[in-house]
Amino acid sequence: MPLFYYDIADMCKSFTRIYYPTEMWLVCWNLTSLVLLVVFAMMAPIELGFEVDLAKDSFAALIFYEFLTVWFIIDMVFCFRTAYTSKKGQFVTDPYRVAIYYLRTWFIIDFVAT
Repeated sequence: MPLFYYDIADMCKSFTRIYYPTEMWLVCWNLTSLVLLVVFAMMAPIELGFEVDLAKDSFAALIFYEFLTVWFIIDMVFCFRTAYTSKKGQFVTDPYRVAIYYLRTWFIIDFVAT
């Protein structure tokens, strides 16, 4: 088998594995999401209060809003692959149970917000 084949196989495994919420890259992802939400939470009242459409008036705001949309769509994909803590305090890593848990908890809110 060529070396390239193994690289693709390894890459596919990384896309299908379950991520633990304690992984450092996922913690950084979630902290970055929090910062993006805070910035958006500061921009939204300005738009509503002053009846301004920042996306029309500022190209940077338009890019920011589009970036937010893509960011949180990717975040939804990660949520389908992130383990959760059961009532017993153990991580649940079964892909089916993780997906069902996300669909029953945060999916509707994330979907509507995105």
